[in-house]
Amino acid sequence: MKTNKTNPLSLVFFSLCLLMAFSSYGKERSAKEDRVKSLVIFSITKYVQWPDDDNEIVIGILSDDQELLRTFNEIASQRSSARKIVIKSFSSLENALKKSDLLFIPHEMSAAVENISEINTQNVLIVTEKEGLAKHGSAINFVTVDGKLRFEMNKKAVERSGLRVSSKLAEMAIEV
Repeated sequence: MKTNKTNPLSLVFFSLCLLMAFSSYGKERSAKEDRVKSLVIFSITKYVQWPDDDNEIVIGILSDDQELLRTFNEIASQRSSARKIVIKSFSSLENALKKSDLLFIPHEMSAAVENISEINTQNVLIVTEKEGLAKHGSAINFVTVDGKLRFEMNKKAVERSGLRVSSKLAEMAIEV
């Protein structure tokens, strides 16, 4: 009877291939999720009454993640709007709040803003993606419900920002 001996080198190669497949799957899913979130953020800008003092809307991103920035810039270049949309990256929350109209705080930067309700967010719509941040002062927070991307809206945080959002946006949100 002939036994099937497996070459140890081929096992290592197979294991490496599996690891690469799973790691690229995670990046692809993450890139797709980032794209969907950026599209939603761009759509949200249409439902907000922005101050009339500028012809552009600055979407600030509290991150230096180049892939995320590339995704936002790509979508900004494809979108048409009454106002020009500008994407800016920030490393400091203080600077981001001064220079953004809408500030997106990715999950990995959420620790810096655990209690957003204590921060002056006048004329800045704060958008986050960490569970529970809408209850802690984020105006809009992305969540996954039954495997689908949704967003929560904290009406008090929106009011605190001084911005007005359309009732249509509120109807699409999960109220917190």
